[in-house]
Amino acid sequence: MEVTLSKIEKGEPITHKVFINELVKNVVLELEEYTKDLREESRLKELFIIKNHGIRVLNTEKCTSKRLPNFNERWDIRDNKGNLYPLKSHQFRAKKSIRCSKV
Repeated sequence: MEVTLSKIEKGEPITHKVFINELVKNVVLELEEYTKDLREESRLKELFIIKNHGIRVLNTEKCTSKRLPNFNERWDIRDNKGNLYPLKSHQFRAKKSIRCSKV
């Protein structure tokens, strides 16, 4: 699947395309729904937010180094060569305008 995301580069919005599988698409949509109330209350746009002594963005260093690799292994998320996909938190950052189409 190809996902089109809006992101800001050098102060200008651009369209950015990445390839994902159905599982990643569903996870992003689930995170979007799960964090909807927190994002509305806090006016944060990120998906990786938590409510712990207030609403805040999850620490991406801990997320990237510990949580995402375990997530990839658990759900067996692989690239087109069969390697574990190097999923990073920034791939969820621009979630607001996800449009999926089969490639």
